[in-house]
Amino acid sequence: MTCWAFTRSGIVCPFTTHKVQALVDCERFFEQHPDRMLCGEMIGPENPYTTADCYDVDSVAFRAFDIRDRVSGESLPVRDRREACEDLGIPQVDLFGIYNPSEAVEETPEIVDDLDSRGREGIVMKTVGGGQQLKYTTSAANQGDLAFAFGLPFDYGRAFSFRRLIREGFQSVEFGDSEAERRERAHGVGESLLLPMVDAIEAVEEGERLGERHTVRAEPRVVDALLEHLRKQSLTLDIERDRQVEGQRVLTFSKRIQRSTDKIDTYLDGTIVTE
Repeated sequence: MTCWAFTRSGIVCPFTTHKVQALVDCERFFEQHPDRMLCGEMIGPENPYTTADCYDVDSVAFRAFDIRDRVSGESLPVRDRREACEDLGIPQVDLFGIYNPSEAVEETPEIVDDLDSRGREGIVMKTVGGGQQLKYTTSAANQGDLAFAFGLPFDYGRAFSFRRLIREGFQSVEFGDSEAERRERAHGVGESLLLPMVDAIEAVEEGERLGERHTVRAEPRVVDALLEHLRKQSLTLDIERDRQVEGQRVLTFSKRIQRSTDKIDTYLDGTIVTE
């Protein structure tokens, strides 16, 4: 039985497929659940798609967060999904508890505060049946996203940044920030906006090309397949470091981000800004 891993864009990724097959007993899962798909995320610093590193993982790891019907997309109820994954030894995202709505309102802020202090992304609240879900992000995640976006200021839309600024404003009110806490939050938001953008401008001024940096580790043929896959998506890659470690190829590369580089370069050359 063949297992394929699809990214968010719905495209089969050879690197992710290889990693999932190595980390998860896919054959056993699909023998028991032939009409379902396993949904999860690849976490860790050696991931070719995300730049955040907020987990205690050396390379990459898989965490399941849903099991869905292949045709309807309907989720397996939370308890059934957790039981199915436990039976098959499939690692899952953390479970913080099962609450009725009024209890959740009381418990959620403390959970989010703890995750925020550890630089984690946030929580997903689901109905027990899995039919509805709501994501709640931490301030650390919001500010991390802003820092990433403003490190590539002309490539990530204003809507992306505005949503995260709005989240910070409402969270400050919702959590009842004191004046000191609100100023600390504002300081963090301001640094997230300005410092990465200044770094990007100075980098372009010194002749560098902006990009998203990633490191991956796998068998040489798997890394070759990943590079071919990314280039087929019309991405321009700059190889920064390429080495062999215990029979595996460890590659650091950058996905070149052209618009921000060109726009900053044009402004530095004296183009008048009309927007």
